[in-house]
Amino acid sequence: MFTFIVLKNAIFTKKTCHFCCALSPALPLLSMLITCDGRHLSDIPADVPRSALLLSATHNNLTRLGRSDLSGFDELQTLRLGFNRISYIESGTFLHSAALTFISKDAFGPLKNLQELHLPSNKLTQISDVLNALYSCPLLQVVNLGDNRFTSLESKNFLFPLNITDLDLGSNPLRKFTLHQNVFPHLKSLSLSKIDEYHLQWDVSDDSFLQNLRTLDLSGTNFTTEAYKSIFRSLRSLEDLNVSLKTGRGVLDFACGIPSLRKLDLSVNLVSVLNDSLLQPCSGVTHLDLSNNVMKNMSQSSLRALRRLSWLNLTMNSLPRVPSAIGHKWNLKLLSLSSNVITHLECSDFSGLWHLTELVLSDNRLFELNYCVFEHLLSLQKLYIERNFLYTFENSFTFTLRNLLVLNAEGNIDILYEGVFRVLPRLRELTVGKGIIMNDGVFEGLRDLRYLSYSPGFLNGETGAGLELASGGPDPKILTPLGDLRKLDLSENHLQSLDLISEANLTKLERLILTNNELKIIDEHVFDSLPSLKYLDLSGNLFVCNCSNAGFIQWVLSNKQVYVARAFQYRCAYPLSHQGELLLSFNVRSCWESEGLICFVTSSFLVLVTLLSSFVYHFLRWQLVYGYFLFRARLYDRKKKREGSTHVYDAFVSYNVHDEEWVYHHLVPELEERQGWKLCLHHRDFEPVEKYGQRNNISMESSGGKSFSHISEQVFYAVQWKNTAKGTTFPWNQVAGRASGQIRVMFVEMQANKINKMKIKTTKNVHTVALKPTVLQQSALKVSFCRSLWTM
Repeated sequence: MFTFIVLKNAIFTKKTCHFCCALSPALPLLSMLITCDGRHLSDIPADVPRSALLLSATHNNLTRLGRSDLSGFDELQTLRLGFNRISYIESGTFLHSAALTFISKDAFGPLKNLQELHLPSNKLTQISDVLNALYSCPLLQVVNLGDNRFTSLESKNFLFPLNITDLDLGSNPLRKFTLHQNVFPHLKSLSLSKIDEYHLQWDVSDDSFLQNLRTLDLSGTNFTTEAYKSIFRSLRSLEDLNVSLKTGRGVLDFACGIPSLRKLDLSVNLVSVLNDSLLQPCSGVTHLDLSNNVMKNMSQSSLRALRRLSWLNLTMNSLPRVPSAIGHKWNLKLLSLSSNVITHLECSDFSGLWHLTELVLSDNRLFELNYCVFEHLLSLQKLYIERNFLYTFENSFTFTLRNLLVLNAEGNIDILYEGVFRVLPRLRELTVGKGIIMNDGVFEGLRDLRYLSYSPGFLNGETGAGLELASGGPDPKILTPLGDLRKLDLSENHLQSLDLISEANLTKLERLILTNNELKIIDEHVFDSLPSLKYLDLSGNLFVCNCSNAGFIQWVLSNKQVYVARAFQYRCAYPLSHQGELLLSFNVRSCWESEGLICFVTSSFLVLVTLLSSFVYHFLRWQLVYGYFLFRARLYDRKKKREGSTHVYDAFVSYNVHDEEWVYHHLVPELEERQGWKLCLHHRDFEPVEKYGQRNNISMESSGGKSFSHISEQVFYAVQWKNTAKGTTFPWNQVAGRASGQIRVMFVEMQANKINKMKIKTTKNVHTVALKPTVLQQSALKVSFCRSLWTM
């Protein structure tokens, strides 16, 4: 079994041949497998890697092969060039075509390691020319020469014995098969199927020539009875036989006379009724294939002679019920009844089949599956019931199936209830098909499950049976009990995201199949939650070819752990300008360039913001603080207006801390006690600024239109907040609901004669008064004058 690992990620020909690397236990190195089938090639691409182990270019338009076309393939083991139109092959070239008529004896010279050669459906006439050309291929084991024009095979035409183990000569007009020399000492399998020559001459002078032959295919033949008799007499070690009954059922008398015969294939023989006598001579047969016939009935004693029967295939017949002839076949291990017309199973149908391990009931017309059917199947390990008409598994399983490992119910179950699989604790592979409505906890008890394939109905947005299903898809908790899951198939589920996978804690998952969904953008980080993942198939999704998938494209091209199946064939569905193009051919560099521009613009913006912030902090920070508080005050004032609040204070008084004593002992008693004002004393720590030598005018006007003025010839002390910017005063008049005015009191020692020259100016209810401790006693600044001002 191969495990695929992508090591090189490029489409190496303009005709898009596909290749991958396979790691096989049988091969010491990584194997490169190249397929160019059906690519309309007119020649072998020149850039095909010469290290390939397998090269297949079937169903193309090849017309000739030159010596240089396939030179250098020193490691090639399998070559397939069938179904072409080759009419000429240069000497020294290796080959395969649909019109090939001659092979040079030097054609396979370079192919020292060739192990398989397939040349079907050509026009070759001399089999000796082909086989003698293989002298330079000592490792060759499999040769397929079917559907050519060979009429004879005679040992006298062979130059030396061959190491071939499998030889296919089917569909040839073969009339003579003569062996007087042991030219096939290692032959194990021989196919003479579909040779419609009635008078075949079979002449094997010594039975030892074919002593290693184990498998013989005579299906579709119509030889004489004497020909069959001669064939079977020369095969004393035959174990597996596929034979036609066109000549008559007496052929089995000769065939079953071979003591070593164990496997008998009677498929496609138009058998309608299996009577008691047909298989009477075949007592030693353990494997019987009666598929693809037209049987409607089997007599109860038809299998009585086959006491050692362990494998029975009745697929593709017309049986309306389980034949009673299979009852009590103690040694039977596999029974296939698929593709019949069985509508009902009786409780006694499988009685006595104690050792049955595999039962196939798919593609029938079953409507019900009663638990009593399995009462006798204590050893059953595999059950296939897909594509029937079953509605539910309720009352279908009991603890008698505690050894069941594989269950396939695709295409017929409509509802699965919670805990339905609890009685199958050893189940390892489960397939539940499309249209299923699942309840939470349906997988409870399946601790050993390794493979799961399901398509629950709620992924399609469907509902049924009164169930409320989440439109966003299944809860990841559904998969929580499946911690040992190795393979998960969610094909054809209309999935649009991988959230179900990323949140399900599937740390042991190795194979993930998500074909034919609606995935557009793949987040490569989802696969970080699947540390054991080795195989991923996303074929048939609606990929978007833009920068949203750039990370996924890079991940596919760079990761060395996960083989992404057919990744080089994924095509874009969106946008329309890229529709049909290969996903991996999208230029992701343009995405990185855009990111560089974004980073440049972002960094430049941050630098500008930093510079601007520094400038504002050093030069405008207090103005901004003032503006902020002013804005808050306006909002507060507007709120109070809507509430209809009345003024609380007549005036606000701000003063220097050094003048606090004078304010409390002189100003407050005068204005509150004598004048009846209501003052708000707000402590602000004023500090006078430097003196200015120029002449300053200070004016003051009242709300009644009266004005008063004084002139200061030498100095005017402006007001500065100790902890704020110059000249800023908090608008307490707005905070308190638009009071009459604000007094900023500044005490300055000055001569009395200077006071008369001072001019006091008001600006929108904000007044600055320069006073000395005795100023209230001066006639020019009476308190009554202050009242007229503060009422503005």
